[in-house]
Amino acid sequence: MLFQSIVVYALLIMLMISFSILAYRNNSTKSYYAVLLIFSLLFGMRYGVGIDFFSYQNMYENWNNLAPLQKYSLEPAFIILTEICTKINLPLFVYFSILCFIQIYFLFKPFRKNMYVLAYLSFTFIATGIAIMGYMNVIRQSIAFSIFFWSIQYISNRKLMKYIAAITLAVCFHKSAIILYPVYFITYFQKTFICNNRLFHTILVFISIGLLFVGVIQDSFLSNNNILLWIGYEHYTYDNSILQTSKSLGIMDFLFLIVNLLVIYLSRQMLDFYNKKNINIQIIYITFLFGVCSDYLFNGSLIIQRFFLYFSNMRVIIYALLLYYLFSTSIKHKIYYFFTLIVLLLHFARIIYYSSDNTSQYAFFFQYEYHNMKEKQVDKAIYQR
Repeated sequence: MLFQSIVVYALLIMLMISFSILAYRNNSTKSYYAVLLIFSLLFGMRYGVGIDFFSYQNMYENWNNLAPLQKYSLEPAFIILTEICTKINLPLFVYFSILCFIQIYFLFKPFRKNMYVLAYLSFTFIATGIAIMGYMNVIRQSIAFSIFFWSIQYISNRKLMKYIAAITLAVCFHKSAIILYPVYFITYFQKTFICNNRLFHTILVFISIGLLFVGVIQDSFLSNNNILLWIGYEHYTYDNSILQTSKSLGIMDFLFLIVNLLVIYLSRQMLDFYNKKNINIQIIYITFLFGVCSDYLFNGSLIIQRFFLYFSNMRVIIYALLLYYLFSTSIKHKIYYFFTLIVLLLHFARIIYYSSDNTSQYAFFFQYEYHNMKEKQVDKAIYQR
């Protein structure tokens, strides 16, 4: 399956990038939606990827037999969607494809009028591993994140009621999105040093790394089970292995640290560059910075990092904007461009190399000869976490 995984994921990236370029050059709506559909279908057709895959499969296939209490413990939008799909007897892969489409639709929609970014966004979406590894582990929360990213336009334009409506929609897919309501008020700090001082931002990153090794913040956070209850992860309180942080950083962590510091260093130039293109990226940048700090603070804690997923996932957007900016500006930036590109490619290669451990090896749902192997991979991943 390793060779098949390389072929399918590489083909996916090439197709998404190719149709993104066509969409931009020809202002083609068909090419734009081809990007969304290619991703949705190929990801919807995967089998046994993600430790939650079989939970969702079992839930969908036995939906009509579930007790009302089990159903209504889920979020309303997800319940309605699942109810409709089961009523009309859609196959499981179509159900998953619909969920994938909702996710990528809201993620790409803010760039519908600025399609020059789409090729880079297609690349970072896959290369960062957020789509490959995260989708079936946090399927509902990934949709909520995409809706949050789409809603950032209402923060920039100071349309409070529209932002509240958008976040309410996100909450209807995952209750943890309730933490996003206060994010709107970042707009009132946009002109302060909190949002604009690069030295301050750099210091924040290094303080977060320092606190990781001290462990004070992590211990305080982990001791409060009410937080997990609040965001819908109370059933994980018994499992210390996925709550505890890892007080160490690997080579890839340090390479991404350089990329993150590069984003901070170039943030002012990027803001000016995209402002001229009528894209306000300041809110995206600030939420990205918060995500970077939380990633270092709670490194290795799967559940605590889920709490901050709405901010840490913003790196998909920022890295895409960074690559386009570096490619489009001065020659000296090409060094930064190729460095960032190489780091992302190395990370992608690492994901594929360890795909049997992280369950991301690609098997189509109709390849029954691989089903037993995929089940063992997921069982192993659950046991090792």
